[in-house]
Amino acid sequence: MGRPQQLGPDPFLAGRLRAPGGPWRRELETARSWNVPRSVFLGRVVAEGEPLWLDEDRAWALALAQVEADTCPECGQPWGEATAKENEFTYRAELVRCHACTTSAKAVKAYQDQGGQGEGLHVHITRSPDLTA
Repeated sequence: MGRPQQLGPDPFLAGRLRAPGGPWRRELETARSWNVPRSVFLGRVVAEGEPLWLDEDRAWALALAQVEADTCPECGQPWGEATAKENEFTYRAELVRCHACTTSAKAVKAYQDQGGQGEGLHVHITRSPDLTA
């Protein structure tokens, strides 16, 4: 085994991962879900004797770990920005209703109101084709 490399998170890559709508985060998260480095996910064929993880792959992975560690689990905003005192009144929230979840919650409540037990209850939601516009 070689000596440990002094490879740390790259601020440029972390910035790209925070950019809304950018493809890089989706690429990395999908590659991670398939347990392959980003370069392999993007089509690189690993030649015999070539390392699976390239320096660039490790840099992207470390940047993703940095971004995820600095992200609020509730709203997804960066902790460093969302908790800064000067940003206290700079955010706005928009309420969005998922009609499928609303239907699910109503069905569960009606079931429980009739004495049904909610433990272990799962709701299968389908969209009624005859009710679509």
